[in-house]
Amino acid sequence: KSKFSIHSIIKIKSYLGGMFVITILSVMVSQIDKIILSKILTLESFAYYMLAFTVALSLSRISTPIIQVYWAQFSSSIKDNQINELKEKFSQCFELLCNTILPFAVVIFIFSEPLLLLWTNDHNLTLNTSTLLTILILATSFSSLALPALTVLYVKGGYLGYVIKVNFFCFIFIGLSLLIFTPIYGSLAAANLILLYGTSIFFIFNFKVLSILAIQNPINFILHKLLSPILISLSISSFFCLIVFSLTDRLLIFLCFILIILCNSIAILILNKGYRDTLLNSKYILKFRT
Repeated sequence: KSKFSIHSIIKIKSYLGGMFVITILSVMVSQIDKIILSKILTLESFAYYMLAFTVALSLSRISTPIIQVYWAQFSSSIKDNQINELKEKFSQCFELLCNTILPFAVVIFIFSEPLLLLWTNDHNLTLNTSTLLTILILATSFSSLALPALTVLYVKGGYLGYVIKVNFFCFIFIGLSLLIFTPIYGSLAAANLILLYGTSIFFIFNFKVLSILAIQNPINFILHKLLSPILISLSISSFFCLIVFSLTDRLLIFLCFILIILCNSIAILILNKGYRDTLLNSKYILKFRT
């Protein structure tokens, strides 16, 4: 019969303490822009920022379940000291996030105005929020793509202090920068600072993990995973650009967005050799062939 054990918790108290500090710092970093902006901006300007942030944050609905699945796999590989397996799992997780997040991010980036108009049906609100959304969707994309590396640092012993230092520096830098630049440039300053934060942790944590795992040519590794879904999504989205911006009916705009996302996903699935081979070798396809 299983029972609660204080002794088991005491054995990992340093890890629990580190994760607690990281959680507190992460919450502080993620909320400091809202706290400062709510004191400096007008209520209307703050509402525009929060709307853009809410839409951009929708990407986390995609990244969170993927990270939860791979967290267990990373832990298992590290526990069994299977470094090559960890490399493979990290590569799979990073690539999967790129191929699922970036198509949505590209669509939101290009079609921020019609998307907001579809959601709010308010031209003034759309006009004041679209620029913020294009910046924040980039920030959220970079932050989400830092999660696989961050998860490896969490489960691999000895790197919590490194994560704490990075988060603490980011908190101080963002807080001071917001206080300095927001009164001058308004919510755009905050959006660009969040983009700078997202970009920074993307490169800092990914290059750290690529170094730990001894993956050769880290720049080529990152570019190879990023460029394919970005270029595919840009090409398909650009093809639909004139159609979307010429539409006025909200239902047609919605259907067009669904079609774009579907085309992006199918194209990425077909053009990615790993996914294509997995699909063709699945038991359902093999059964259909026979």
